[in-house]
Amino acid sequence: MLFNLRLLLVATFTLFTAANSFAAPREINAIAARVNDSVITESELDLMMLGAEAQMRGQYRGETLDEKISEARAKVLDDLIDREVILHEFSKLGGDIRSDYIDEEIKRIIERDYDGDREKFFDYLKRANVTNRKFRDLTRKRLIVQAMRGRVSRQSSPATPYEIKDEYQKIASDMRKNGSVKMSKIFIPLTALDSTKTEQLKIAKEVRQKVVSGADFSEMARFYSRDSRAEDGGSWPEMPRSALKKELGDVAFSTPVGSVSPVIEDETGYHIILVEAREFGDVPPLSEIRSDVAKRVELKKRGEVYEKWMDSVREKAIIRKY
Repeated sequence: MLFNLRLLLVATFTLFTAANSFAAPREINAIAARVNDSVITESELDLMMLGAEAQMRGQYRGETLDEKISEARAKVLDDLIDREVILHEFSKLGGDIRSDYIDEEIKRIIERDYDGDREKFFDYLKRANVTNRKFRDLTRKRLIVQAMRGRVSRQSSPATPYEIKDEYQKIASDMRKNGSVKMSKIFIPLTALDSTKTEQLKIAKEVRQKVVSGADFSEMARFYSRDSRAEDGGSWPEMPRSALKKELGDVAFSTPVGSVSPVIEDETGYHIILVEAREFGDVPPLSEIRSDVAKRVELKKRGEVYEKWMDSVREKAIIRKY
């Protein structure tokens, strides 16, 4: 699936300085790939990799780091190739994106991501070494990809009664209402004094590994956890699923009783759950959630139609990687 190019670019802005200090020298405008008559340069690939590479350098070292960066570059390059394939198909239709649409989209980005502060937005462009023209071009291409995806996906057929019933049978247990869980939890804040987010995540993973290896969960909670239940060994009273955040509820109701969850991240920090007991709620009847199930089916069908179309246009395209 294609990356959201705006989100990728925004990520590069905030991490540009750190990532740039690690970047290896490259030939200016060296070619990474050709798609039909279009060229994808190494510099463009570098730009799309800045944010991800900076994060990986904070998490990995040595050969593992090299492997992760190589895998990520290959994925980003494939996404850029897909983008050029789509742009080629769009040009064959004789389509174009009106300039005022691009203006409106950039205005929306500034309002949403930069608090409406144009100077702040242009400062980010300058720090990322991206010209206004380059950003407009990236925005235009992203809008084209969105338009083409919508155009192709709309060719899918509506959900049939059989498909709705089949999907319901697959997901019914996940749609249960009510239900309750008894659990203990260790909470590691997202950041702490003299500790970065990456370092906090590392602590959370190390704590979980200690528990999995046999350390007493309650003792680990008393020592490491930073919430109101730490002194109680992380023990929480039985709670209805509705009292839990979605991220925690999904894991608490899918982790086997007696087992420890993976590290769960939300906007506050990292959670490790020990599921002690659980009661599932009632499965809602199909008549009650039919419209939601139908939407799931139609989204799947649109995705399948789109991927089938992508396979066909990739096959027709002349693609060369260097």
